[in-house]
Amino acid sequence: MIARARADFAIGRNDVMRSGHFSNAQSGMIAVLLASAGLCFWGRSAAAGVGVSAKAGTTGLGADLTVSVSSNFNLRAGYYLLSVKAEFEDESDDADRYDVALRLRSIPILLDWHPWKGDFRISAGAVFNGNKLVVSAEEGSIVGIGDGEYLIKSLEGRVTFRDFVPYAGIGYGNAADAQSRWHFAFDLGAIFQGEPDIELKAQAANPSVQNLLDSDVKKEEQDLEDDASVFRIYPVISFGVSFSF
Repeated sequence: MIARARADFAIGRNDVMRSGHFSNAQSGMIAVLLASAGLCFWGRSAAAGVGVSAKAGTTGLGADLTVSVSSNFNLRAGYYLLSVKAEFEDESDDADRYDVALRLRSIPILLDWHPWKGDFRISAGAVFNGNKLVVSAEEGSIVGIGDGEYLIKSLEGRVTFRDFVPYAGIGYGNAADAQSRWHFAFDLGAIFQGEPDIELKAQAANPSVQNLLDSDVKKEEQDLEDDASVFRIYPVISFGVSFSF
């Protein structure tokens, strides 16, 4: 239905406490960073390494703190974010506009295993997941929902995922290796975020068809859940640089 698109992409720098959905993750991040800070002091006394990384990839822009806990294992915690906004127009009517906002927020807490004490690593752990997709349409738009088309007063759809999900992957680079100050960082893995939760709300411009619209909204939600199952596994690819203290 939508054939012509205008997109305005922006890296978002939003208030980290902006939504209750992600507040638990924010609290988890604080706890993890405090624990990592304690490990930093422990690492100093044990002649272990500490490093920070700046990265960019499919989870957005972010940074990691890495602390060596043994010759083969590191503890790593990070924070990543990205906001992408797009405005779409229906080619059949320039008055019909659809706004899409993709908001990526993630806090990985990982254990890195360096089996050969080198740069190659195998990573596993958990991610506080704040990924969300929001779609809305302007008042007066004609949209297809379920089996019908409606002149709407308001329309909003949200796709969200579980807050706490597992991660597994491999990578290259050891930010906690004190033998060199600067390192290249690469990650390849997956966030297993599970089945998405889809919520669609619509209000008809004509109240007399609201019941019919509500029925079609339920059908549309089911269709969208089937289509969105592909997002159960979110791919992670990132590149960056690390500095070891």
